[in-house]
Amino acid sequence: MKRGTCSRQVRVRGHQGIGFRFDRVHAALKEPGCEPPLANSVFRIEPASSKVTEHGVLLGYFGKGDKASHVVVVNLDYRVEITATIAASADLEGFEASTSTWSSLKGQRAEVHLPPGGGKLLRLAQ
Repeated sequence: MKRGTCSRQVRVRGHQGIGFRFDRVHAALKEPGCEPPLANSVFRIEPASSKVTEHGVLLGYFGKGDKASHVVVVNLDYRVEITATIAASADLEGFEASTSTWSSLKGQRAEVHLPPGGGKLLRLAQ
């Protein structure tokens, strides 16, 4: 996969046109143009239990108003698969692009396996 192309696993077809707005981007490492994750964020990466390369992970927050309800987690390394542990303020659900469905991740923490350059869409349980 070439740098700058979007992974097929990060399709967000289910949210087109329903009023969500992109809120902010944070990176697990200091990359130009990204801010480090906030300690009190609704979604955060747990560095101690994550297996992330030096390229890091991008967290893109989405929601209505000022409150993030969704996050896209992206592996910024286009060569190596990683595992990122994501913690949230409520139970998590994950979006399956192949079936356009949401499924419970059974708790407020989830281990997300990301292929090189791949991503996963998560949300607070509804």
